[in-house]
Parts: sequence; structure tokens; C-alpha cells
Amino acid sequence: MFELRDLPSREALEKLRERYENLDVTAVDAFLRLLRTGEDAAASMERHMAAHGLSLRRFSVLILLARNPDGLSPSQLAAGTGVSCATMTGVLDTLERDGCVVREHAATDRRAVTVRPAPEGMARLDAVLPGHYDRVATVMAALSPQERETLTALLGKVSQGLSRLS
Repeated sequence: MFELRDLPSREALEKLRERYENLDVTAVDAFLRLLRTGEDAAASMERHMAAHGLSLRRFSVLILLARNPDGLSPSQLAAGTGVSCATMTGVLDTLERDGCVVREHAATDRRAVTVRPAPEGMARLDAVLPGHYDRVATVMAALSPQERETLTALLGKVSQGLSRLS
């Protein structure tokens, strides 16, 4: 979680460069703004999902299952959402309790589990997605379609840079 709300000015970063020669002012400024914007976007989504009885993580699981209606294993869902299998177990427990997913054990191997979307889960998505898409459109309205494509390409490059870190 990125908790710095008061981002440094370019001037403050220039001053820090006097102490840390390797500080690239434009890189640090852009990265801090990316972190702040991402955190603000996630918090906004989290509030919207909460109004529909979901967390962002549970929403993400339902989205993955909507794309894979034949089901996914808990480990596939964990990988697809970037959480541990233990964390996914808790998420699935909540979604199953709420009637949003169904866990099915394989007849030949009771350890093998497939998670499928339940009608209630798809109904929750049907309730939340129209407002979600309206919110996304509002956020992105200041950018032209071409600027959105550029932003997508730039974020892809940032993601490649992140993949080079250990």
C-alpha cells in the first residue's frame, strides 16, 4: 500500500539529488505519481465494490470465473489474482458462503477442486459492472482514445521495467 499523499515537488527532488547522485528526478516523480494514482484508483474501486457486498479481491475472482465459466482451480485463481493459495482459500470461503461460487470435487480425486461461478455471483457482477464501467469512463474521459492507447503502451513498458526487479 502506498501511503504517501504529499508527493514531493520537482524542486524537492532536485534538492534530494544533491544528496543522492543517482536520483533521476523525472523517473522518481513519474513513479511516485503512478503509485499514488494506482492506489487512489484501487481505493475508489474498493469503495464501489463494498457498496455491492464485494471486496476488490472477490470481484477479481468473479471476473476470472465469468471469463472461465467451466471453472478454475483454486491455485489458478490464486495465480490469476496474485495471492497465495491460503489467501485464496479464505476468499473462496467467503464467496461460497455468500452463494457466489460453487466448489466441486473431482469424482476420481477428492483433492482436486474446480470453482465455478454460481448464479448469485453472476448476478452480483451484473449489478456492479454497469456502475463500474461508468466510473472508468468518467476517470478516463479527460484522455482521447489515442492518449488512452499511449497510456496503455507506456504502462506496458513500466510493467516490463518492474519485471526486471527481483
